[in-house]
Amino acid sequence: MTGKTVLLVEDDPAVRKITTRMLHHMGMRVVSAASGDEALALLERLGPVDLLLSDVVLPGMSGMSFVVEFLRRRPETPYLFVTGWFSHPALEGMQESVLAKPFGHAELEAAVAAALEFPALVAA
Repeated sequence: MTGKTVLLVEDDPAVRKITTRMLHHMGMRVVSAASGDEALALLERLGPVDLLLSDVVLPGMSGMSFVVEFLRRRPETPYLFVTGWFSHPALEGMQESVLAKPFGHAELEAAVAAALEFPALVAA
């Protein structure tokens, strides 16, 4: 996973900070945004993204809407949703693409490894 670029979209500054630290510890480069709109603006000048991690509940544009728009622009990118609302109706049938909060380093590392190893399962 070393050297991979992750786009992290998380509105909670504390969660964004700790998740960024965990991803850095895995050797990943992290670009973060607090909203879908901010992330889309970053995307215009951001190079390749190896993985997208997005919260489901975001201010303004929902995480689901953001991921749909992101994938329209970069359909080959695997993604994971991170959420405290694991039973959110929009996530029904997508459990392999969801990392429930709170999560620890081991859970994040396993989810990221699975997404990068089997991107078709996650980005379906």
